[in-house]
Amino acid sequence: MAVEDADDRGTMLADFGEMVTYDNGYAESELNGIFGNEYLEIPAGPGSVDGLRPAFTYRSADLESVAQGHTLERADGVIYKIVGIEPDGVGITLLRLERQP
Repeated sequence: MAVEDADDRGTMLADFGEMVTYDNGYAESELNGIFGNEYLEIPAGPGSVDGLRPAFTYRSADLESVAQGHTLERADGVIYKIVGIEPDGVGITLLRLERQP
C-alpha cells in the first residue's frame, strides 16, 4: 500500500516539477514531472565508461498511453526520446531518456 495518494503525488510534482511537451508523433500534450540526469560510471576492464542517464518522473495517471520512441521537449528546446518505461505500480512512472541531437 502506498503511503501517498494521487493528490500527494500531484502536489510533489507541482512543487518540484516542470512542464514538458510530450509528442507521440500525432499530437502534443503538456506533462508535468521531474527531470533527473544521473551520473553513471561502469567498470569496463582496466578502465571505466561514464556518462549521464537522463530520466523523467511523472504521475502515471497524467499520461497513461506512453511508448518508446515518443519524445519529450523541455522549455529550453532540448528534445529527448523515450527509450525505457518503468512504472512503479503505485502511481509514478519513470521514463528513461536519450537526448536527441
